Amino acid sequence: FDLISIGYGVRNFKDLISGLKESYRVLKDNGKLIILETSVPNNFLIRYIYLLFTSIYVPLISFIFTKNTKAYNYLLDSTKEFPKEEEFIKILNSVGYRNIKSRRKFFGISIIYIATK
Repeated sequence: FDLISIGYGVRNFKDLISGLKESYRVLKDNGKLIILETSVPNNFLIRYIYLLFTSIYVPLISFIFTKNTKAYNYLLDSTKEFPKEEEFIKILNSVGYRNIKSRRKFFGISIIYIATK
């Protein structure tokens, strides 16, 4: 493949390293990997607001509309467990990717990672 894009899915890989290695394997030389993933913001104030919103308001709204908060709690839990930006860049590098760049979006709530094989 010339390009692999993964949107909000890498944190759901059963084995993160194996999934990234497989993506690397199927990419052509100089192919691009682009990942969009959720993140807990670094800024104290933004992180506080984000955690407050996702811990209280998202479950409340999901209960009102779906009567099921588990799926929405999973979103916050999986985001908290996912490697931080610097750590994830190190993981991508260890798999073999190069020219790794990250771009924070919406105050760091989402991050786009771009890497080259």
